Amino acid sequence: MTACLHQRSLASLGMTNFMDYSDFHRQFQKLAPKKKNPLIDRIIPVDKGGQNLDIRIPVIKNFVRQFHRENNLPFKAAVALANDCFKGKITEEVAFGIELVARHKESRSVEFFPRAERWIKFLTNWENCDRLCGQILGKILRENQVLIKEIKKWADDKSPWKRRCAVVSFIPALAQEGRSGQYKKSKFIKPCLEICLKLGQDPAPYVQKAIGWPVREITKWGGEKITFAWLKKNKNNLTSFVFHSSLEKFPKKTKMELKSLK
Repeated sequence: MTACLHQRSLASLGMTNFMDYSDFHRQFQKLAPKKKNPLIDRIIPVDKGGQNLDIRIPVIKNFVRQFHRENNLPFKAAVALANDCFKGKITEEVAFGIELVARHKESRSVEFFPRAERWIKFLTNWENCDRLCGQILGKILRENQVLIKEIKKWADDKSPWKRRCAVVSFIPALAQEGRSGQYKKSKFIKPCLEICLKLGQDPAPYVQKAIGWPVREITKWGGEKITFAWLKKNKNNLTSFVFHSSLEKFPKKTKMELKSLK
C-alpha cells in the first residue's frame, strides 16, 4: 500500500462487494510499494514461512476503516477473513485481520478467547504478536481475570511467541489499572510479575525483550515501589538484558541504585 492510497477508494481497487480471501489477497498485494525497503526485514524479522510487504501500519489502519465502511462484514465473516490472513503469514495481512476483527465488540468477549488463542500458532514476528495481544487477547483478559490461570500456562509453551504473549497480554490491563490509580488493589500485577520471573532467563530474544515492558508500564503509572522491590529481590534470576531493560521509567537516582546491584 503506497501513501497515495489515502486518496484512493476501495472501489478503485476492486474491494467493494468483497467475496473471499483470494480476492482480498490479490488486491492487497497491489498496495505494496514497488520497491521494498530492505530495512523492513531487519526491523521486523520473520520466521520461516513469513513475509513482509513493507506496507506501513497507519496506511493499513486507513485501509481497514475504508474496508469496514464499504463492506461492513459481520463479525463471523471478519473472523473468517482474519483466520485466512493468519494462515497466509504475511505481516501486513495479519495486521489487517487483527484490526478488522478488533472493530467488533464481540472480539473482546471471553467466548472469543479460544479462537484468538489459536491464532498464536500462526505468528511469525513480534509485530503481529504484540498487535494480537494489544488489540484482542489483552482486552479480553482485562475484563476477564479468570483467564489469568490459562495465560500463565503459556509461559511453559514451546513456542517463543506464545511465551511472549504470556507477558504482553497483560499490558492493556496494567495500563488501565495504572491510569485509574488502581495499583494498590491490582488484580494483574502479581500474576504478570510471576510470569516475568519465570521467563527471566528465557533463551528466546523476543521473550527477553518483552519482559521489561510490563515492568516499565507498572513503574510509569506509579508502581515504582513494587517494581523496585521485585527487581532487587530477583536480580539474580533475570538476565542482564531483562534487568537493565526494565529500568527505563525509574528516576535517575533510583535507576543508578538498581544498576549498582547487577
